[in-house]
Amino acid sequence: MILGKSRIVWLLLIALCDIAAAGSDKKEKARYPKHLSTEPFASFKLLDVRLTEIDREFRKFKEEADQGSKTLQSTKKRTALRTLHSSKSLRELRSSVSNLHKVTVRLRSRYRSSGHRYGQRIFNMLDRKALTLRGRLESLSRAPTWSATRFRERQFDKALVSFVLQYQGISGGYVALACSPGDWTCCQPKKVQLKGTTPLNGCTWLCTNKIRSCRLGCLGPRAPTNAGDRAELFSGDRP
Repeated sequence: MILGKSRIVWLLLIALCDIAAAGSDKKEKARYPKHLSTEPFASFKLLDVRLTEIDREFRKFKEEADQGSKTLQSTKKRTALRTLHSSKSLRELRSSVSNLHKVTVRLRSRYRSSGHRYGQRIFNMLDRKALTLRGRLESLSRAPTWSATRFRERQFDKALVSFVLQYQGISGGYVALACSPGDWTCCQPKKVQLKGTTPLNGCTWLCTNKIRSCRLGCLGPRAPTNAGDRAELFSGDRP
């Protein structure tokens, strides 16, 4: 069969487009860092653990503060405040907040080198909120009076709520994904806002079989071919 020149040119154009698309995907896969193979989902699980610890330890700290502040004698009040500053509950709270900040620093660093601008933006913001939380706790641990302790306690609580809202805006919905083997997970940008709060940059987590379809968002891990590994990746179970 003899093809006309226009038919041949048309077929060549289709072939070139297919080659270009395949080449684009290969370049994207080559650029995708191997250390992001389970991120950010692995870090989400760690953050869940840290937030549970912080909630428990902060409640314990407030209970001890309540007891100490009820002391009537001024000398005993000062002694109770010093005891609170060196308490086990405060040491544990400081450790948990520090560990939470380490996770956000790692996420920020990893996505800084990934080439995904939206990922850089949301994890930079999450890390800044973790740094604020850490600063509020240090301020609380140095409060010179009981009234200052109560005020800084509320400031820490507000910083914790702010962090949780940002974290939930980024991570919400990832455990509900049911991606096919080999599909990529993708955070598509979305604005998250609760009544009376400032809009936050968050994620709508989706599945896609093309990396370039996530170019405006933030690329997550690729769904493993093994069913058990997929179930573990999307389970949300803590490490």
